[in-house]
Amino acid sequence: MIDLDTKSIRARILQTLGERCQSLLVLLPGGSDIEPEVYWARQSLRPQELPAAVVNPQPEAGERSYGIDRLTMPVTISLACLLGEHNAVDLAESLLAEIRKQVPLNDPTLGGLVQDLRYVQGGVDDYPEEDDQALVVNATFEIDYETTANNPDEGV
Repeated sequence: MIDLDTKSIRARILQTLGERCQSLLVLLPGGSDIEPEVYWARQSLRPQELPAAVVNPQPEAGERSYGIDRLTMPVTISLACLLGEHNAVDLAESLLAEIRKQVPLNDPTLGGLVQDLRYVQGGVDDYPEEDDQALVVNATFEIDYETTANNPDEGV
């Protein structure tokens, strides 16, 4: 995983999520000669990049209240691997459950960076039909956090 250089609260939240995704990589079945990797905001992966995790931040919504920006950022985390000899539904359900456990990791504040992190949806959009096809499991979380008004680098 390439670390983010930006030091905004949002970037620090994403970096923490990426670090938590590292532990999910060991759960992915092999299928390549490379080490599994966490990628940022990728829409597609090449077969030789599998297995992998992708952290995809989405546009956030915000509101102002008494000098504070209250923000909600959706983030989708995807795990992708070649299906191999695994049962697609069984593997997908196992990976989705692990994402839901490992991302909050008994601390939905991500070390005090956020007010809340909640799972909102997840699963598989398209199940593979052959063992050499990729299985992609997605989980979307909404993350509530606050910054001082117009200052993305300073939390409250």
